[in-house]
Amino acid sequence: MKQSKWKFSGVVLAALLAAAPIASTGTIVFADANSDQTSSSINTKVADPDDSQTIINFMNNLSGSPLNFTTAQLSETFGTDGQTFFNRGGNTVGTNSNNPDGSKVGLVNPDGTINGLASYFYNNGADAKTTASDMWVIAYKYNLKSEVSLNNGTPIAVTSENANSDQLKDLWTNLSQNGGDLKETLTLQDKSDDSEVASKTLTVNVTKPQAATTPASSSNIQAPSYPVTIASSDTAYGVVTIKDDQDVAVYNHDGNKVEGTILPASSAWRTIAKVTFTDGRVMYKVATNEYVLADAVDFAPSNIQVTSDSGVFTVANTSSGYLTLQKLTQANTFEEVPARLLPQGTQWRVDQKAVWNGQTYYRVATNEWVLATGGSVTK
Repeated sequence: MKQSKWKFSGVVLAALLAAAPIASTGTIVFADANSDQTSSSINTKVADPDDSQTIINFMNNLSGSPLNFTTAQLSETFGTDGQTFFNRGGNTVGTNSNNPDGSKVGLVNPDGTINGLASYFYNNGADAKTTASDMWVIAYKYNLKSEVSLNNGTPIAVTSENANSDQLKDLWTNLSQNGGDLKETLTLQDKSDDSEVASKTLTVNVTKPQAATTPASSSNIQAPSYPVTIASSDTAYGVVTIKDDQDVAVYNHDGNKVEGTILPASSAWRTIAKVTFTDGRVMYKVATNEYVLADAVDFAPSNIQVTSDSGVFTVANTSSGYLTLQKLTQANTFEEVPARLLPQGTQWRVDQKAVWNGQTYYRVATNEWVLATGGSVTK
């Protein structure tokens, strides 16, 4: 799936090009941002440079990287009626009120919190919330248009009136049962004539694990009738690879199979723990409340250690003016994400620390990490 790009109308783009370097903190800059528009396409509807900068900062804080789920993880995260998490369009970008189903009509709230699906993409940096609050201040000038599509199908409008609720429910049911690529496109429009000011496409990739034809012999072990719990848990940083003969079942923390979820033969999964259940079974943890039997996999240790941490990371001054973000791969290694950059001097909230190959990394967003040498952490 190709990463989606944000785009801006000419005047917003012009403000972006004029802001070199970007002075405001908490802004992610995408190296692949569109830059082929000229001054001849300037839309004078966004004449206020402060509005332009606020919109740029806000849109930059929405990640262009897709969220990846299995069908089981999708339901665990969003529930069985996850279509209520779609961002609903309306006559304002900001909101103070709920829809009848509990969802929010707008995108951003006065306190800087983000509504709906966009909240899973918005950066958690220390200044991002302030940027969102600034966005709410000018939200009355703009409308929000929201559309979702599945597997590049016909977009469905998501409105505050729930006009397409049946279509949206069918789309969500299809996604949660069969998987697919969901796209939600959010467009800011000038209230006076509905002209486009800026847009962003959020992508969710959902995979459905293949059905097991003949379960591996170790997976035929059934949970006993008496209650089972995890008796002990040991740290096990590494990668487990499903043996290449057959697919294997997945179990929860009660020792029961997770119906409809299997891991394909030869697939590899990151693990951080090896647990022993009270009935004697030994498993590796491969996801939140998901475990596989130890004798169904091959374990390869890695020299990475991940622990909880807290603080604020400040990006140091560099010759380029930016710090490149890192991602933790499925093989438990770190690699750069060239299109994801943090400007020098900006600050980002830290929630985890990792040590790999003698280097320390801090997590500042979902699978987005910074090298400790690229700045400093204040506790």
